[in-house]
Amino acid sequence: QLQVREASQLDALCDALRLKVHESSEADLVRFMRGLVKLRHCNEELLAACEPVIETSKFSFSCASLTNLINCFAFFKETKEEFFKSLLHAATSRTSRLTTMSIQHVLTAICRQQGRINRDEVQRHLERICVHLAAPGVSSQLTPIQAVASLTALSKLQHQDKTAAAVLTSVLAARGANVAWTWAPSVFFFAHGKRAHLQSAGSALDETKCLKLLERELESSHCVDVLQSLHRLDLQSTLVSRLTLLLCKKLLPQLHELRAREVLVVARSLSPCRLPGPLPEALTFPLVASACGGCASHPTPVGESEDGGRGVEGSTQLTWRERLLDSCFENLRRHEHFLESSWNALLPLKLLCMEIDADIFGSRKLSDILSPSLLSFVDRLRQMSYVECEANRLKREGLDDERLGEEDEAAIAAGAAGANGSEDGAAMMAAASTSAEVTSPHVSAGDSTSGSPTQGVIDDSGLEEVLPRYRIVIGGRVCDFPVDVLIEELA
Repeated sequence: QLQVREASQLDALCDALRLKVHESSEADLVRFMRGLVKLRHCNEELLAACEPVIETSKFSFSCASLTNLINCFAFFKETKEEFFKSLLHAATSRTSRLTTMSIQHVLTAICRQQGRINRDEVQRHLERICVHLAAPGVSSQLTPIQAVASLTALSKLQHQDKTAAAVLTSVLAARGANVAWTWAPSVFFFAHGKRAHLQSAGSALDETKCLKLLERELESSHCVDVLQSLHRLDLQSTLVSRLTLLLCKKLLPQLHELRAREVLVVARSLSPCRLPGPLPEALTFPLVASACGGCASHPTPVGESEDGGRGVEGSTQLTWRERLLDSCFENLRRHEHFLESSWNALLPLKLLCMEIDADIFGSRKLSDILSPSLLSFVDRLRQMSYVECEANRLKREGLDDERLGEEDEAAIAAGAAGANGSEDGAAMMAAASTSAEVTSPHVSAGDSTSGSPTQGVIDDSGLEEVLPRYRIVIGGRVCDFPVDVLIEELA
């Protein structure tokens, strides 16, 4: 509460606490650790002094205290792996006694430790937690915030448990006391007609009650987390589809307040994978009206817009999905400087554009739905390379080329090679990996069919192999997205 931020003062306080750790009670230990987390301060000596005390008494601690400690220790990278796994075992060995808040703490802790401990070793802990989530009475105790945090952790861990997901999505749909256990077998289940949506709409959720819950309990960032989690876990059901509609209805009027990543999450949630099937106008019109500030009475013709016209003259009107996409792209203009200097934020934009132009987004191509000025803005961003993005980032941070070290230049060069889809880019990537490109003479079609196949030549490092008509590159990028194996056809 004193808001002390200087590391030297915090370390002095931690040194004094370290001498009294053995005299501390269970509640004191929890307060110590929660204080360190809130201050974002890591004192390795204090952590090391707390570990043996907690290890000795972990089975006598209450579930709430133990899961609080697990969540706090997961925050620090300096936590020993064996100690964290022992605490996790102590908590999940009595899952039937865990409260909903304790469930959230354990899932968040495992998510924070992702990549530091073996996935197989936490798998059984996740399964126990998910089984307990589906136990009778747990769903009625979960709060929406706890449901969002737990669903987000499961999605980041890529752990798809349909029973746990049914409980969490039902809580978010304001029907925690009546869990919807039914799931669609695939994304194509609702793709052939609107009958499934209309018939089960009333039984899926109470729209008014759900909207009140979303407005009262969840902020915009929570709604974005739910949309992203549903997409990561690939959850398909009538309830999830209607919940996605309501979340988009809440977020679309607030697009100008969202960050660039959040706007892209909302845009990708409009795809047929998340909103499958031909939806009736009664469901889609509120979405368009919310995005247009309630003034959308009729779709705007493509060739009659005020900003100079869209696409080709005589083309059809914009569909509801195209109008919402246009609104999302328009709101990305505010984030132009951030997008052009943040590679991780730019990749989802590139992927969204690829989905639209590949005719898998349920809309026409970008050139047919965006105005010339907006299309120019999107095209410039989608064509940016990793080198350009990194140069913009360094410029924004006040660094110039003279201050770049050799390691920075090598990293940018390697990234440029990976981001380039041409043969020269692949060669640069191989050179950066200290692997020389190996070539062999081309074999004509007649030689390859009449005689025995010519064996490819493999270099000493084994990173690249050139066949008579194809080249295999281990590691690379296709349209800026990383791939494990790249098979490139030679001219």
